[in-house]
Amino acid sequence: MSDVVQVTRSTDRDLEQVLAWLRNEYDQKEGVGFWANREMIRQAHTGEEGRFGEVNDLWVVREGDEAVAFQVGRYSPEITCVRNDRKGRGYGTALFQAGLARAMEDGATRLVGQCSPE
Repeated sequence: MSDVVQVTRSTDRDLEQVLAWLRNEYDQKEGVGFWANREMIRQAHTGEEGRFGEVNDLWVVREGDEAVAFQVGRYSPEITCVRNDRKGRGYGTALFQAGLARAMEDGATRLVGQCSPE
């Protein structure tokens, strides 16, 4: 694997892969996981306006041709998620840094975010 992590806009195939692993990782008993946010993720991929009028983008990190991490949001992440078996490889950091770079290029003056677990 290359040391440089590439962050790119999602493709239809990426969306399918992301939704598949989110469904597999979802803990129905505890209600833990981003599967519950699948409509927001789909809307970000298509550029569709969300229920509060926001329009987000879906960005991914791939290993080969497989999406293993994603971020919803143009700059500040609404959701950032790395597939459980790919955590600790810098993919979440790469997604955040790419969003920050886009924000700086566009002259954004404020980013907002929250983290769970805190």
